[in-house]
Amino acid sequence: NMEHSEKRHNDQQQQQYSLQNGSLRQKIRSGSSPSVGVVSGFYKDTDHVEILGLLGGYDFLWADAEHSSASPDHIASQIVAAERRGMPTLVRIGYGYQHI
Repeated sequence: NMEHSEKRHNDQQQQQYSLQNGSLRQKIRSGSSPSVGVVSGFYKDTDHVEILGLLGGYDFLWADAEHSSASPDHIASQIVAAERRGMPTLVRIGYGYQHI
């Protein structure tokens, strides 16, 4: 049934995970379904992060600050853009980020 399929798809898109309430951690630890993240290397532009959040289907944004030229300000901008669209951000930190 087409209506049932569309409703299920919309329900899945609305399921958002959070670092604040622990729901992303629970999903990852449960292993009941794969956790799907998206990696972005375009640190100076956050529009694409918001678009990815609007598209749905991703459980989190992965921001790599260890092996990239991203500054703390770039990472902070990505976190804000992802959170604005209900997508938590996991950040791998590197040297120079210890005091953030």
